[in-house]
Amino acid sequence: MTLYQRTYHWLRRHQLLRQNVQRILTRPAIQTNPLYHRIYHRRIQKIMSQGEPFPLRVQIEVTNRCNARCLMCPRDRLRRPLGVMPRSLSANIIDQCAAGGTHEVILSGYGEPLLDPHLEERITYAKEQGLPRVSTFTNGALLDEDRAHSLLSVPLDAITFSFDGATRQVYEHIRRGLSYNQVVENITRFRTLRDQRGQTLPIIYMNMVQQHDNMAETGAFMDRWQELADYVFVTALHNMGGVDKITALGPAVGSPRQYPCYHLWTGLTIYWDGTVGLCCVDFDGASIMGDLNKSSIREIWTESAFRAVRDWHQAGQYDRHPLCKDCTADHSWWHQV
Repeated sequence: MTLYQRTYHWLRRHQLLRQNVQRILTRPAIQTNPLYHRIYHRRIQKIMSQGEPFPLRVQIEVTNRCNARCLMCPRDRLRRPLGVMPRSLSANIIDQCAAGGTHEVILSGYGEPLLDPHLEERITYAKEQGLPRVSTFTNGALLDEDRAHSLLSVPLDAITFSFDGATRQVYEHIRRGLSYNQVVENITRFRTLRDQRGQTLPIIYMNMVQQHDNMAETGAFMDRWQELADYVFVTALHNMGGVDKITALGPAVGSPRQYPCYHLWTGLTIYWDGTVGLCCVDFDGASIMGDLNKSSIREIWTESAFRAVRDWHQAGQYDRHPLCKDCTADHSWWHQV
């Protein structure tokens, strides 16, 4: 592991220090500093060159069905059909990722992956094909004892629990349809069972999306999960490419974009039916870049549609694409790939 990688993981573990580093790096005095700009530009060019031939991360939406109605989620505007990805399709995608050199496959999308009856089979297949890292995101509500044992019996590398609050009142206001007490019990039991089995994997992440209604509970959230989770972090709310109802929930990242979007060179978003979206904020498939039932990942990733958007970003013409025009997602190029 390089010094940069060790530093990155150390900062992920120390959330308060990480937040302070982020604040320093986003100050105008730093952002406009010529030396910082050269260093950051060098980092961008390095990752761009790594991701140009094939996506470093591939997000596979195993299902877009969900058991929650979260306050900040635009599911009420979802027009795509609901479904579960066919196993033959996910196997084909995983084969391509393994051959192409993908670093991570994320078995999660705009739905709850524990609603997928084939999730454990997909995890096992991905690791059998040699994928370095296989992860998933979940709200944890369906993680009963049987499902916990099932997930701990397959080679899952990381699991992120989305948990937006530190009290029952705030959590259930945001994570509508879910029970605070039940989810806390599920996550706690999962960690206990992992320890009893003598395992260190999957790595357990706890994530809170900070917004007006839970901002006062940020510290309590971190304190609550610091001992149970391996990593606890807080992410800024963004507007999913310009969804007004999310913008109203704030505090969204809203500063003008100064650099190209990280995701366009590093990550591919695949919906359950095999179609490919522009990026991870395209929840409804507003900008379909290709169809894996008809083309390969490499063909879609390197074809003119993706190249055009990348060219616009490199030229600072972020308003050329409607999803990018008002998007407040700010994926730092300092992220580990």
